[in-house]
Amino acid sequence: MHSRANLHVPQLAPSKTKPITVALLDRIPLVHLSVKVLVAGVDDLCWTWSSTNREAASREAATRRPDILLIESGIAVGWARHTAGATSKLAGTVVALVGAVDHVDRLADVGIRHMIPRTVHPKDFANLVRRAHCGDPLIPAEMRTPSGNDPCAPQVDWTPASLTEQQLRVLQLIGGGLNNNEIAKRLSVSQETVRTHTKNIYRTLHVRNRAHAITVAYAQGIMRPVLR
Repeated sequence: MHSRANLHVPQLAPSKTKPITVALLDRIPLVHLSVKVLVAGVDDLCWTWSSTNREAASREAATRRPDILLIESGIAVGWARHTAGATSKLAGTVVALVGAVDHVDRLADVGIRHMIPRTVHPKDFANLVRRAHCGDPLIPAEMRTPSGNDPCAPQVDWTPASLTEQQLRVLQLIGGGLNNNEIAKRLSVSQETVRTHTKNIYRTLHVRNRAHAITVAYAQGIMRPVLR
């Protein structure tokens, strides 16, 4: 799976009225950091709150209902199946962050019309949020299942990227919050070696920074969260 597909995303002009308020429900804490940074960097988007579980999200939405709720696709599917319309009560518009192609049809079945791939390129993120806020029901092209009848359909590689054993160790330690010096000591290597592994991880996952690398690694199944 690549986080930087060559995609054409129609651009919408930033809103000149009040900012679009954005909240997040996702089980992976580092996804919260990535999304918060992306939202904070755009004038017409406003970060409101984030949560790792449904109960806390419901409480937050009761007092601060956002315009957009970004929700992990697995949570959205499970919640909607048990409680019809549950997610729609949390925000003006619900947008699923999809980490697996097979979630797309399941999300559509429970009435979620707006989807963004978890590996979306940062430069496309704000515009996709704007499109959802404007009511655009189309699934972004990169999330559509490629069709053999359409040779022009965008193709997306959903196969997890291949990391070496040592790169995976470094990535796991990054996910644990360790800096280069701490990782070097843990692995008994030099800091320069850690920097080299980190650069290669970025290149393989097509990411720009640590938070994005961890987000993509979870989305691809390279790493899995420990849920308590």
